[in-house]
Amino acid sequence: MTVNENFFGQVKTLLVHTRSRTTNARIKILLAIDKHDDRDFTEIDIYKHILNMQEKISITVITRNLKKLCELGLLESNKTNSAGRLYKKSRTLEEFLSEKDPNPCFLL
Repeated sequence: MTVNENFFGQVKTLLVHTRSRTTNARIKILLAIDKHDDRDFTEIDIYKHILNMQEKISITVITRNLKKLCELGLLESNKTNSAGRLYKKSRTLEEFLSEKDPNPCFLL
């Protein structure tokens, strides 16, 4: 997967300032989330997107990372009737990724 250098820099800065690890899996998951625009998504949606990009990340790793991103305030989640979860980008993440020269100070 070719990662846009600007996006990679933004994500790395974001993860460092939230005191989170910058793992390859987390970066790929955030890249897949970024491709979902403003739509809600599930773990399966992210898994399928990553598979389409010729990458392999287990559904367990995706689920664990999505939960962590919720804890960091970067995602919001809602439980569905089918015992699954719907995720969406938080306003904080959307604002951070939309800035040309992001200032992560508001995350602290």
